[in-house]
Amino acid sequence: MIIEVWSDVVCPWCYLGKRRLDRAVRQWEEQGGQPLIVALRPFQLAPDAPLESRPLTTEQLAAIEASAQHTPETVSGYLAEIAQGHGPGFTWRPAWSPNTFQAHRLLALALEQDGPGLQWQLSEQLFRAHFQAGRDLGDRSVLAEVAERAGVRDAAAFLAGGRLTGKVRSALTEGVVSGVRAVPTFAVRGLALTGAQSVQSLLDHFEAASRLSPQDKADEDVRRYRLAHAMLSVGDPLSAADTLRPLLHGRLVPSDVRLLAARAYFSSAQLDAARRELELFLDAQPTDDFAHFLLGRTLERLGRDDAALRAYRLASGLNGAPQYRAAVDRLACAAS
Repeated sequence: MIIEVWSDVVCPWCYLGKRRLDRAVRQWEEQGGQPLIVALRPFQLAPDAPLESRPLTTEQLAAIEASAQHTPETVSGYLAEIAQGHGPGFTWRPAWSPNTFQAHRLLALALEQDGPGLQWQLSEQLFRAHFQAGRDLGDRSVLAEVAERAGVRDAAAFLAGGRLTGKVRSALTEGVVSGVRAVPTFAVRGLALTGAQSVQSLLDHFEAASRLSPQDKADEDVRRYRLAHAMLSVGDPLSAADTLRPLLHGRLVPSDVRLLAARAYFSSAQLDAARRELELFLDAQPTDDFAHFLLGRTLERLGRDDAALRAYRLASGLNGAPQYRAAVDRLACAAS
């Protein structure tokens, strides 16, 4: 089973959640449970944080420290639980409030290079750098150093470029439209559990998920379609297009998938891709007036006014909507 963990590297409860998840996974497998794979998913507590990190204010530090205090009501306090396995040199000194987008890019790179194991190891090193060493995770040189120490290759060169930026942005949007509102969130086979839950709660979560049937390809295709539709509705057409792309390579692509992909491509200025999907869609659905109109808009933006006018006329002939007639009149006037 795959455990998707929505998390941010500056979230203290995500750090605690990681400790508990490590123990829960170990106990689950020792008790004969089916193997678990942990995959980190990006979430930003402060997505609008400036790219240049700011020192944590006194109030912010006090809030973090208050949440981590050992109290009489707890068997073991937050800090004591985090410190397990660190030895006598454990410290607690977060100092910066960074934008964590680049850290999430690095986690995506770690997953690409060597799978979930390296990604999980890098997340541990990022937590330690932020919470124990007081390092600035918005500083690319710090990120590169931490990544190289975890075993990620060529981190500095990767951070200097933009690769995997779109993939991380898509994943961030996916979290928002999928309903992730707090971290950590642990999702297994569609079941979600939020918060730094106890080890027993995590084990119960694994047990409940193990009784569910694995998601088949048809279910995954439907999930992708719905997710892309939600991404488009919140104004992220690039993510919608990326989400739909795997569905466009089969022998039989549903027409509604092609039209949604065309809308996403058009809205993200991928005009040749939009034109291709619209033409394929219209081969199967030649009486769809909106598709003809969108094809006209696409061709017009590509500078192919004659072809655009033909598409607009077809749309208007099928449905005399005012915007269709206005597009015909505008281009016909320009051509005369």
